[in-house]
Amino acid sequence: MTNRASNNEIAVTVLFFGAARDAVGQAEVDFVLEGTPTAARAFAAVLDRFPDLRRFGRSLLFAVNQEYAPGDREVHDGDELAVFPPVSGGAGSGSAESILPHTRKRFLRIDH
Repeated sequence: MTNRASNNEIAVTVLFFGAARDAVGQAEVDFVLEGTPTAARAFAAVLDRFPDLRRFGRSLLFAVNQEYAPGDREVHDGDELAVFPPVSGGAGSGSAESILPHTRKRFLRIDH
């Protein structure tokens, strides 16, 4: 078995919600990233692996460990990433709590 640390790799879980899940065809994938990536680099790697997500343009939302992820935030081994498109229509603020009432997770747009 190869040691990821000696290969300068980290493993993360990527969750997909809504239309992003439909575009990818899966709700969750395990993902290996090289080095000590930032959130922006991790997001770019997800887009490279799942090019159908590019149809959303810059409107995709991205989170690391259930929190807003500025582009320069480091991503570490075992982190949980989440990707989903914004929800349109309806009334209200469109907060994560109203979009995903079954979770307390906070998802905000990443600068990429």
